[in-house]
Amino acid sequence: MAMEPERKVCVEVDTPEDGMFWADKGVHIIQCERFSPEVLADFVRAVKARHPHVIVNAAGGINGDNVGDYANSRCDVLVTSWERMTAKFNTWIK
Repeated sequence: MAMEPERKVCVEVDTPEDGMFWADKGVHIIQCERFSPEVLADFVRAVKARHPHVIVNAAGGINGDNVGDYANSRCDVLVTSWERMTAKFNTWIK
């Protein structure tokens, strides 16, 4: 799979084994669905050791009670639809 900066391939996986399979195939982004924080942390270490360019997303079951545990996994992106984790951002161009 060519590494084209303007095109990204993302896959959603349910197991670390599936994640490593796709990382070995050259995907850019792996979304880990419902991994526990511990399994996610192990996967992040393993995949980044072999494929440092891969972006790892964590999704599924992330909420205010466990967001710190997921953040400590060192994944690149936390994905959540939990309504209390929203924040308002403003941008000004000067």
